[in-house]
Amino acid sequence: MEAWNELVGLEAVPMGGKPGVYVILDHRKRPKYVGKSDRVWGRLGDKHVSGSEKSHAIQRAYREAIPDKKSRTEFIRDYVSAYIIETESLLEAENLEQKLIRKYEPAWNVQGIPGKKVSSPGVLEPYDEEFMQAYVQSGA
Repeated sequence: MEAWNELVGLEAVPMGGKPGVYVILDHRKRPKYVGKSDRVWGRLGDKHVSGSEKSHAIQRAYREAIPDKKSRTEFIRDYVSAYIIETESLLEAENLEQKLIRKYEPAWNVQGIPGKKVSSPGVLEPYDEEFMQAYVQSGA
C-alpha cells in the first residue's frame, strides 16, 4: 500500500484505475467521509463535484447548500481536502474502509458502525452553520 497522498483541491484529481480508500476532510481537517473505489482517484472527483439528481448524497448536500456549480466547485477546492490511500485490491480497500470508519466515525458515513447512529449528509453538517452562512453571504 502506498503512503498517504494529500490532495489539495479536487480539480487536480487524475483519472486512474487503481483501487483504494479516500478520506474526505472538512475545513478543520476532521474526517467526514470514508469511501472506497476500484478506481479511487477518479471516484473522488465523480462523487464530490459533478453529478445529477440521482448522484451520491454528498453531491446532493453540496448542491443544496451551494446551488451554483462554479461557487460549489470553488468551495470544494478551497475548503475540502482528502487523503487517498491506494491499495493492491478492492478487498484490501473494503477492509481498510471499514477500519477507518470504525476508528474515526465520520459523520457522512451511513453504514459500517454497529450500534452507532451515523448521520446522513442530507444537511451539510460538517461545516458549521455559521461557516456556511458566511461563505454563502460572501458571494463566493
